[in-house]
Amino acid sequence: MKIRYALLVALSLSLPSYGQKKQSTKATPQIQRVQQIQRILKPNTSRQKDRNRINIPLTRELIDYGMKKHDLNILLQGYSELWLRTVDRDPEAQINAYQTLHELKNLPWLTATDRLALKLFTLRYYFKRQDRYRYRSEEIVAKHVDPINPDHWSERDYNTFYTTRIRELISDPAALSASLKPYSAAFSIDEGTIGEPTFGTELLNNFPEDDALEALHREVLKTLRPAAEASKSVYYRALIDRHQIHLDKDKMTETQRIEALEGYLKKYATHQEVSTGLSSLLGIYPYQRLRRARFLESVIQRVTALTPGMRKQLGEEAKRCRRPELLQRADHSYLDRVGVHLEAPYLVTKATVQLYKVPTIIRP
Repeated sequence: MKIRYALLVALSLSLPSYGQKKQSTKATPQIQRVQQIQRILKPNTSRQKDRNRINIPLTRELIDYGMKKHDLNILLQGYSELWLRTVDRDPEAQINAYQTLHELKNLPWLTATDRLALKLFTLRYYFKRQDRYRYRSEEIVAKHVDPINPDHWSERDYNTFYTTRIRELISDPAALSASLKPYSAAFSIDEGTIGEPTFGTELLNNFPEDDALEALHREVLKTLRPAAEASKSVYYRALIDRHQIHLDKDKMTETQRIEALEGYLKKYATHQEVSTGLSSLLGIYPYQRLRRARFLESVIQRVTALTPGMRKQLGEEAKRCRRPELLQRADHSYLDRVGVHLEAPYLVTKATVQLYKVPTIIRP
């Protein structure tokens, strides 16, 4: 018998709103219960896998609470936690999850901001589940595409879905500058997160990495930039700048890459948000070894708002760059000799060759 998770779950609870709506300064026993459930459901809870089945009733408590109190934040958290514990065990549960996301938009009590959050949450959920389906062969891709269930979508179907939803989201750029903290439970935003997360930052952090969507990616950055520059969120502005640099890096010369990095570091040197995503950004620096070490050491000195953790990480990388060692893959073009390409003149004092047995892959 197929089991469908109902949109409304009948439980006898009467909990005050907690999360999205304004709360009383005094924690009532009911609010403490909600907080207790959220602590239990955290992924770092010991023996989490053993507790998953036991915790399913707790997720339904959150769903019922969010539905009764018109609190989308906790409602989405409840569904997210429920699906986390069921979709990998029951294929029907996954289909129900996609169907539920599309049914939620018909709730009459949703505010305009709620609807924006639901669209973003839906896009995020599809994006995080895409890898389960994106490598399906064309033979099993459905001729008549189900608009809700992506089980038999091709990559083109996914990109069509993303394009439509993303263009809906960016139709009001100013709305995407709003803080996402009222929906922190739904989007799993930790209290210690650096910077002010917005609807726009969540969209960019979950933007599909596909070359076919590069033009859309550029369109999104161009559309969001004016509103982001006018917002209070330094994190939002820095994220847009990082995305732009990563998009343009392959078309940049070595000098232009360095100029882009220097401009970014100068702009955000006194903001703690500079540490977010910095390791990936510094990966576009075009030189290695001693020049990279000197560059990293100058970053540590000039960028005053680096977090202690990032300062330590860059310092350790600079030390590794100064070590007189170089690991290169050998050229396999010749059977009787190997060639190694060095990007700059070096005095080679020692060479160590390591041979590995290639494992045999038996294909069905």
